[in-house]
Amino acid sequence: MQRILKPNGSILWYDFMYNNPANPHVLGIDKREIEDLFPGVSGKLKRITLAPPLAKYIPDFAIPVVYPILSAIPFMCTHYLGL
Repeated sequence: MQRILKPNGSILWYDFMYNNPANPHVLGIDKREIEDLFPGVSGKLKRITLAPPLAKYIPDFAIPVVYPILSAIPFMCTHYLGL
């Protein structure tokens, strides 16, 4: 990606950080691995996305209130968003 990136271009990264115990083909990637993929590149990674197994149990009427509260707790977030 770095080789074909325009000068002052950006790479947007979104990926999960945990393996899926129900699917051995779904492997998470940790922050160190992401940083190792892009040596010499500075960027920020933020934990986002409430764990889908939890989010699916939030009733539709409660999503606007409950989802932001739970997704503000870092260990409840299962994905990285990076730029």
